[in-house]
Amino acid sequence: MTTREAFQWIEQVEANVFHNEDETPENAWVAVVRAPANVIGATDHVILAFGKTFVEATSSAEDQWQDYWSTLSRWH
Repeated sequence: MTTREAFQWIEQVEANVFHNEDETPENAWVAVVRAPANVIGATDHVILAFGKTFVEATSSAEDQWQDYWSTLSRWH
């Protein structure tokens, strides 16, 4: 994932990415995104993904989001 792709994905799924300079380098960046909804009215799930860089955290969040989505697809 490139930086541009990371920004596009963040905008597409309305996620947020935060940087904490006081955190260890492995966890300095965190991406927060709502998981895809499985049914109307269902409880929301949140994906948290940590990384050393903006792109690493975003890429990890996108991987988790895709895994969650494919799991939902198999249920329906």
